[in-house]
Amino acid sequence: MKKIVAMTVYICIFIIFSLPASANHQTELNIEDAKYSDFKTTLDGQWLYFEHQLLTPQRAAIYYNIDAGHVVSVPHKFKMKTGTAQGYATYVTKLKLPKHFIGKRLTINIPFQYSAYQFYVNERLAMKNGVVGVSKKTSRQRLAPKNFSFTVPENQTILLTMQISNFDNIRGGFEKSVTIGNDKIMNASMYRQLFLYFFLFGSISLMAIFSILFSLFRRQDRVYLVFGLFCLSIVFRGLFAEPYLYTLILDPINWLVASKIAYVSAEISIFLYIVYVAQYFKNSIPKRFLQYNIIISIAMVIVTIISAQQIYQFLFSTVYSTLFLVYFYMLYCIIRKISWKDQNAVLTLIGMFIVFIGGIHDIYVVITSPNSTQYSFVLLGVFVAIQSFIFCRYFAKQWLKVEELNEELLQLNTTLDDKIQIRTQQLVETNIKLQKLAYLDGLTGAFNRHFFNKNLKNLFYKNKETGECLSVIIIDVDEFKRYNDYYGHVKGDALLKRLVEVLVDNLPLGAQFVRYGGEEFAVLLDNIQRDEAYAVAEKLRACIEEQHMEHKGRQFGEVTISVGGTTLCSNNYEDELELLSEADRQLYLAKTAGRNRVFFN
Repeated sequence: MKKIVAMTVYICIFIIFSLPASANHQTELNIEDAKYSDFKTTLDGQWLYFEHQLLTPQRAAIYYNIDAGHVVSVPHKFKMKTGTAQGYATYVTKLKLPKHFIGKRLTINIPFQYSAYQFYVNERLAMKNGVVGVSKKTSRQRLAPKNFSFTVPENQTILLTMQISNFDNIRGGFEKSVTIGNDKIMNASMYRQLFLYFFLFGSISLMAIFSILFSLFRRQDRVYLVFGLFCLSIVFRGLFAEPYLYTLILDPINWLVASKIAYVSAEISIFLYIVYVAQYFKNSIPKRFLQYNIIISIAMVIVTIISAQQIYQFLFSTVYSTLFLVYFYMLYCIIRKISWKDQNAVLTLIGMFIVFIGGIHDIYVVITSPNSTQYSFVLLGVFVAIQSFIFCRYFAKQWLKVEELNEELLQLNTTLDDKIQIRTQQLVETNIKLQKLAYLDGLTGAFNRHFFNKNLKNLFYKNKETGECLSVIIIDVDEFKRYNDYYGHVKGDALLKRLVEVLVDNLPLGAQFVRYGGEEFAVLLDNIQRDEAYAVAEKLRACIEEQHMEHKGRQFGEVTISVGGTTLCSNNYEDELELLSEADRQLYLAKTAGRNRVFFN
């Protein structure tokens, strides 16, 4: 019996130690043909998988040698083996490096894993994210990119051990590819990625600040405010989503909080994106669509804030993956009403389409292939760049208009003085003409009654103060009504013009001749004594009589005038009206005495 037992043990030991060669051959990652100068590859391939075990590197080496686990292909999901994303496990493999790599520096990069992990190179803990545990209480997730550099050892073969646990995320396992490569190449790749992302963060942040400030100063354009908030939400989403750059500046933040921020900012970004598009393409998108979008977005934000991670992750991927038809409808509404001659609208539509395709790609990647690159953040950056181009071109055009107006203003200013002088001179001349027209009689060209009344009053009070004489002469054309009746009004007007010419020619210098009204005329003689004034009046009467102008409408047969006048001397009149009344009375006496004569007080 002892021999049988001994034989059985011997056979088992023989089988155990005879299998490692084939197991190692199946799971060992062999890259002996690689060149160090351009070396960069993933660690995808056959790994040993130990379900519900967190093996130390020492124990993993023993189990690897006896092929105690299951061979799986990495990237690997827990669901492939257990049907659930929750759980914990260890992945083990060996990496065979070329001889010329010995002593060279290599870098291993793990962008992130959806699970907590500890990654060992040989027996050394190279990288860890979160806390690996065997239950929800002892396990704590964290997503952050990690790098580890090392020198290739003499034996060329490296044991790689990955401990993983997940009890929060809807994804679990060794899902993201690990990259290894030349130290310089890996660092250059990392720096390029960081430069790209931080360049996008900076550019989009500046655009957000500019748009929000612009909207505060120009409140009627809400589209700028919406666009600025949209840019801010993109920045937050980019910081807290893959590749989780928030860990570089906010490392202590709780991962569950960061995850909620990432999802909430993504939901707000989608909401603001649709609102911005609706604001930009006014009257293109139905109000019901916007209301539906608002309800969905608010509901998703609330659910994300109050629910567990697995719930809001599942709802997010489910809800937004089913909204494609709705967004197709939005694009259809815009395309149907867009003006294709509007270059800004066409560029915005192109940007929308780019973002839309990027969103579809990333949702598909998240669901089916976690290792594929996500482009939504970069494409959102492209969309923001397109909008920035549109805004810049708009502002440039407005600025050019302002410059053109300023140039015109400068040109006007250079000739403004000359133009002002010309216009001022024209204005003065016009005012003089208007003033003359205001004081002149339209028929005869003599001064009118308005001029007479104004000057009579001024001269009266001036001469009353100075004691100088002022004479007023009033002239009436004898029986002028009969002249009009006999010859007609046209001939009557011609007679008046002729009388004015004759009378003005016989007045002394300084005398003011006025058409007093109808066929009556008046003369103001300043600083002239009564006898001189009387002589002027008599001269006027005589010069008309000497003209022998025909008047067959009266018995005398010729045109004559009657003249009445008076003189202000030594304050003998109280006011100008009394003076004028006396001259008018003298005219009346001259007419009643037989006409063609002068009566003077």
